[in-house]
Parts: sequence; structure tokens; C-alpha cells
Amino acid sequence: MSRLVVIGSLIGDQMMRVPNLPERGGDVLAGPITAQPGGAFNIVAAAARLGMPTVVAGRVGTGPVGTMLMEALDDLGVDVLLPAPSTAIPAVASG
Repeated sequence: MSRLVVIGSLIGDQMMRVPNLPERGGDVLAGPITAQPGGAFNIVAAAARLGMPTVVAGRVGTGPVGTMLMEALDDLGVDVLLPAPSTAIPAVASG
């Protein structure tokens, strides 16, 4: 049976809403911050939702972002091939 093995960086995207775009040279306040899985997770999610058996060939870090990523992978039924790190390794967030 074929399966997709994803080798890439799963990251946590951090997004903020703005009430409107600023005028040229102006500023606006943004917030609140929300997070969702991103990076290579998008490929994983698309393949899994289309019914392709999919696994991640890498480690997912620890902490709140790592927990969010692992829960999202679990919701999709996607396994991570490497075991969790034995020491704290923060997961990456982008924003």
C-alpha cells in the first residue's frame, strides 16, 4: 500500500486581526493572537483529508505549539514516525 511520507517543518502560524488596513505610513493595532498549524502541516492535512495514508517523518517539539500540532495530527489520524524528544525542545511558531 502506498503512503505519503512528509519530511518538512510543521510550525504554528500566529495570526492577528486588524480592524482595517492602515493609511500609507500609518499604524493600526492588531490582536488578539490566534494560532493554528502551518508549514508542512498544510500538505499533511490536504493528503489525509483526501484519504491518502500519510505520516510525518520528523519530531514535533514540546510546549503549547507542539501540543497543538500533535492534537491536530491526531485529529487527522496521522502518525509521527520519530518518538517524542526525551528533553524539552520548543516547537517553532511563525508570526
